[in-house]
Amino acid sequence: MTNECPDPLVCSVNCAGDGHIDLKTMKILPVNNYGQYYLRFRACVGTNVHPQQFSRYSIIDNSGCKTSDDFNFCSRFIPPMTFIPVAVDFNTSYIEIDSCKMSIVNNKEVYSCDTGITPYKIFGSKESFPITFDVAQSSWSICRSNDRCLGTFCDGQFRPPICSPKTLKHVYGNGKDYFSDPFLT
Repeated sequence: MTNECPDPLVCSVNCAGDGHIDLKTMKILPVNNYGQYYLRFRACVGTNVHPQQFSRYSIIDNSGCKTSDDFNFCSRFIPPMTFIPVAVDFNTSYIEIDSCKMSIVNNKEVYSCDTGITPYKIFGSKESFPITFDVAQSSWSICRSNDRCLGTFCDGQFRPPICSPKTLKHVYGNGKDYFSDPFLT
């Protein structure tokens, strides 16, 4: 596997807007989807942080986004067994991630996010945001070849072998290191 791309963000999913990824106005979250579902990102942008509560107690009031109309929905879904950076708006207060099933109806992809699985929630602010998001590994996560690991490689150092995760090292590093081992410096 080789990647001579000078910018690893070319292969990212941009949930913050259209066009290229601007690191001054966007946060990058490496997503390691070890699961069997497609992931749909919904961002609550800047409406739910009380500045004094957050600065003193790190409290985030969830009252900002109550209905689906309040969220910014990402236009792309993250497929199962995909390991990719996702860009979100810099003012994102929290993200909800739905687990969705995809089916083909009349030659079109149709996503159903009513799987009965509680959405994942990721909280943060301009100053503090998680550095990765991993869907938990399961027997579904086991790989036997690189073909099963979109955006990464099957790491035989693990027993059983699993797809190697992405980290911020891959996102901000040189494109030639995009498929490097995340645990080596």
